[in-house]
Order: sequence, then C-alpha cells, then structure tokens
Amino acid sequence: MKTKNPNWKAINQFGKAVLLLFVFFNLPSLYASGNVESSRPEPDYRDPATLQAALESGTGEFLLIDVRTREEFEAGHIPGAVLNPVAEIGSRLPDVPKDFPLVLYCRSGNRSAQAADILKRAGYTSVTDFGGINRWNYPLARP
Repeated sequence: MKTKNPNWKAINQFGKAVLLLFVFFNLPSLYASGNVESSRPEPDYRDPATLQAALESGTGEFLLIDVRTREEFEAGHIPGAVLNPVAEIGSRLPDVPKDFPLVLYCRSGNRSAQAADILKRAGYTSVTDFGGINRWNYPLARP
C-alpha cells in the first residue's frame, strides 16, 4: 500500500513557481534573440503611407536617413530625416546602436540600396531601404 507524501503538494507548487519565474525572466531575451516570433508585425516602412503615418503620429521608433547630397537635402527632404550622405554613411553612425531601426532613402533608390548594404555589412541588423524620394507623395521639408 502506497502512502501519500504530505509534502508533494508543496513540492509541486514550488516547481510551478520556479517554472513561472524562469519563463518570466527569460521571455524578453527569447524575443530579443529572435527565437520567439513577435505577435505584432513590424511596420513596412517601404510603403510611403505607412512611413508618413508613423512620422505624423510619432509612433515609429526609427531613424530616417537621407543619403543624398547636402544640396539635394536642402532642396527638399522627407520631414524628420537627417542627412548622412552615402559617401559618409559608415563613419557617421557609430553612436547609433546596431539593432536600432534605420530607414534610408535617396533620389531614385540606388544610393539608399548601397547605403543599406554598407550598414548591413557593418553589423546593422534593422535596415529598411525606402528607395527613392520620388515615391514620396507628401509635402517635403526645407531647411
């Protein structure tokens, strides 16, 4: 005849508590490592309407970078963009964390594609190539 262990219930509850604590403290690192997919998809900043909505609402967590020349930037740029010409892109971003989302654009999409490639090779993991400003259907900012 088997006897019940009076401590089994306490041991079982302790085990559940340990498991819950393990999941609670390790879940953020699982999401950050990419081992668990987020239930919320990342916005597609290649779409002009999505980018415009994020800029207007201030909800987007990204750095918008114009990789054209200073003269092109001053002639008109997407509001909120910072200038970082493609020729200088590698040397002017050391203060930006490599996993911080970056959205790049130029005139037609060629230089932004080059800049995206440079950044990805340098270890930046969240780089979106918007393409050319010629796709932007909203007012431009001027200094």
